[in-house]
Amino acid sequence: MIAGPLLSTLRRYPRHRTPGSPNRKFAPGARFSLAVLLGDVDEQRLILVVEDDEATRAFLLENLAADGFRVAGATSAGEGIRAIEVRRPSLVVLDLALEGGSGLDLLDRVRHADGLASRIDPDLPVIVLTGRVGEADRVRSFTRGADDYVAKPTC
Repeated sequence: MIAGPLLSTLRRYPRHRTPGSPNRKFAPGARFSLAVLLGDVDEQRLILVVEDDEATRAFLLENLAADGFRVAGATSAGEGIRAIEVRRPSLVVLDLALEGGSGLDLLDRVRHADGLASRIDPDLPVIVLTGRVGEADRVRSFTRGADDYVAKPTC
């Protein structure tokens, strides 16, 4: 199941800098606790799931909501960017293979945002959740700024 590894990833994320520090960065592959990441902000912060497969997206949204998170979904890279700009999520769970663009393109857009002219925080935590299990995809994701990489289980 996908929810187990993703939820355990959401619960373990040690940070290298204190919450609210300028230009906060995470070590590639670092694990952090969502509570630590959000600091003293209320637990009802939004998690955006960008996933083109309807069944997987619905499964993730339902399970994250059952764990007490506020959630929103997007089906494409363009819709994901718009949702990030408008909804300002605290965390993005991102699939790499999306309709109308790559998840890596969305990740690049987030990491290269200036944070002033755009409404996108370049330090927004992004967890890549994908069916691509190759080492090249993992390295490419971390190189482009992913905070973590979780492979979907294969049947």
